[in-house]
Amino acid sequence: MRWTSIIVVGGANSAVQIATELASEARVTLATLRPIRFFPQRILGLDFHFWVKWTGLERTRWLNDHSTPVLDSGRYRHAIKTGRVQCREMFTRITERGVVWPDGAEEQVDALLFATGFHPNVSYLKELGAVGDDNRLVQRNGISQDVPGLYFVGFPRQRNFASATLRGVGRDAGHIMPHLLAHLHESDKADSSQPN
Repeated sequence: MRWTSIIVVGGANSAVQIATELASEARVTLATLRPIRFFPQRILGLDFHFWVKWTGLERTRWLNDHSTPVLDSGRYRHAIKTGRVQCREMFTRITERGVVWPDGAEEQVDALLFATGFHPNVSYLKELGAVGDDNRLVQRNGISQDVPGLYFVGFPRQRNFASATLRGVGRDAGHIMPHLLAHLHESDKADSSQPN
């Protein structure tokens, strides 16, 4: 099946990158709530991620991965500027065959892709007491505050900006491991002291 019309929903890195890749195969529209913000991928000849790591910002909670502008070497801005990827204000409704735009025009589309980020759904841990009234994990640096032996890796801003990235998850796991091993050691001691 060849798609002729695709709408990608979102205005951050993933949405813009996916839209640009798909533009060689189909007519692609980027539907966004706000105008897309761009930031140079390279600064003084070095990648943005080098600077975030070198300055130590990736080890803080100051940056938010959901508010990062689109990192661009010029490729993505060019795709939008030349019309290869069209940008439109978010549609108002989804129909059986497509979408309705704010001006009332209905457009038939072959695929609708959502690249809108994510928010962890941890409701299944609520009964354990691991989730607060605000539906967030009750944790500090990946260690549950209320449930002994429960640890987390990969959550946004868990320990810092890099926590939800491939660069940061390993360090977070390294931070948790001594605590996990100590917990297992204590559990083993408690089990061995129990009468059979």
